[in-house]
Amino acid sequence: MELDCNTAEVALAWAEQQNPGNWIEHSRFVALACKNIAAQCQDLSADQVYCFGLLHDIGRYAGVSSERHLIDGYRFCMERQWEKTAQICITHAFMIQDIRTSIGTFDVSEEDYF
Repeated sequence: MELDCNTAEVALAWAEQQNPGNWIEHSRFVALACKNIAAQCQDLSADQVYCFGLLHDIGRYAGVSSERHLIDGYRFCMERQWEKTAQICITHAFMIQDIRTSIGTFDVSEEDYF
């Protein structure tokens, strides 16, 4: 199934049923920010980056976690062949902060390293 805005919205709605929380509203705000930024850039699709923003935290469907949601999101997206979205899931937190200075509990096991 190809990723489009409708598919991303359906995936996020499903994820909200699995694990409701503030992360859903956060994901929607991120998606809008991505769309607004992309609208100002010639080489970016506003719809595509909106989808990426909606799903950047999709791994939170699996429950409350810290870094674990990165891997859960990566796997969720790869199972659907959404490779670029999977890359964003696994990397977005690393862009913000170095993993060694993580806030909270580091909840990724050695088996989960790629």
